[in-house]
Amino acid sequence: MVRLAPVLLTLSQAELILLVLLSTDTVLAYKMRNQLGRFAPTSTSASSSHSIETEVPADLIAGARCEVALSDELSRRGTVRFVGPTEFGAKDDSVWVGVEWDEPVGKGNGT
Repeated sequence: MVRLAPVLLTLSQAELILLVLLSTDTVLAYKMRNQLGRFAPTSTSASSSHSIETEVPADLIAGARCEVALSDELSRRGTVRFVGPTEFGAKDDSVWVGVEWDEPVGKGNGT
């Protein structure tokens, strides 16, 4: 029986991508083929292809009551606490709406 010493191989990024592309049954290959995650087109190219509507309804103000449809069957009610741009959001004049839910749900549920 012949024992071979382990060999440490270093692959360049191009070789790694080629290896992933040849291996079609990996999650990374799936993400690359479908342009998901880090392989998705950048947001700057996506925002240039279509405009974002930034008009806010006049009655959407802090303190207003609202109901948010999460799906066809599920909706939640709450109070609007914030309307406007954020530091962490996209720099494309998009408007964020912060809602305080009536029920304790999510990470900030008070527990």
